[in-house]
Amino acid sequence: MNHPVSLEQLKRLFAGQPWLSHLELVASNVEPLKAAPQLFEGGLHQSGTGVVTFGMSPWVAVIHGDLSTQGDVELCTGDYEVSLTVVMGNVTARNLLFAKGAIVVVLGDVTLTGDVCGWYGDEGGQLEIAGGLTARAVFVEAGTPVTVGGALTALVCAQSDLRSPADFDLNDGGLFVPGAFFGERIAVNAIAELIRDGRNPFVSRVTGFR
Repeated sequence: MNHPVSLEQLKRLFAGQPWLSHLELVASNVEPLKAAPQLFEGGLHQSGTGVVTFGMSPWVAVIHGDLSTQGDVELCTGDYEVSLTVVMGNVTARNLLFAKGAIVVVLGDVTLTGDVCGWYGDEGGQLEIAGGLTARAVFVEAGTPVTVGGALTALVCAQSDLRSPADFDLNDGGLFVPGAFFGERIAVNAIAELIRDGRNPFVSRVTGFR
């Protein structure tokens, strides 16, 4: 069950949680929240393959439990609209996409049948996973932080410190199909479009991407 709450109520309910520092950042937005923060008591469980989102940015959504869906979780904000999504349990989904000002905190594990895509994180977006991450691949642009506290089971194609060296170089144009490019550069948001449609962003000679 979800219901609206205030920022002050969240601070009282979850006093001592480390993610409250992100809540303060959202509260300092020049752009006000489009709606009251949402608290999902008992988790968020969506049947079918629909997309999980939380409305127009900036938003605050706290899932007090697990988040599960057979579809995608898409957390993409408007320009510089810092938003916060906290999952206090585990995440199970197809793909996890986050961009721009989306801060995503998962206190459990993330298990995906597809991929993680993150881009334009220089606008404040980041993904923090306290547990492990199991996915097909992680595609992350430079300046888009991803941290994993537990085991990482995924191919890494990222300009980040998630795994050094990465399994695949995000700047190697020879690895990707034409649809993965924006102009002359490889773009994670273009890769995300391919992945949403169930298409392989890599050329056929790349192995290990099932």
